[in-house]
Amino acid sequence: EFGSDHAKMYHPLVNIANTLLHQGKYEEALNNYNKALTIAENKWGNDHERVAYILRKMGELYERQDGYDKAIDVLNRALAIQKEKHGQDHMKTADTLLIIANVLNGQGKYEEVMEKYQLVLPIYEKEYGSDHVYVAALLNKIAGTLKNQGKYKDAMEKY
Repeated sequence: EFGSDHAKMYHPLVNIANTLLHQGKYEEALNNYNKALTIAENKWGNDHERVAYILRKMGELYERQDGYDKAIDVLNRALAIQKEKHGQDHMKTADTLLIIANVLNGQGKYEEVMEKYQLVLPIYEKEYGSDHVYVAALLNKIAGTLKNQGKYKDAMEKY
């Protein structure tokens, strides 16, 4: 039998945490993410992809609770791991940048949001092609951010 801190407990803890997050049970989800994070750091090291994954999920959780500063902290840590492991132009890096942009958007930090979107757009275009629905969705987010800044003409060009 395995103890609660055994490496084989990583996936069950993450799955439980993801389910709890989906249900809006944030405190319980965070507890399970923290347990999984401890296992991942102890077993695979602080810069492992599994650590980055949990940090991303924790960032999403904090965002849902309007804990923007905590979200940015853990997401930046995840981003640093992903840049190191995969590079700036990888989809995992882009996806984390997009989550960071969502958090910044919630704070009304539109200039920073646009900086993140501009990093993500070429990665998405390369990965999916410029006519893909994900690229269109990102352009829609860019347009919405421009609109929020009062840049209506620029927004219309992106819609």
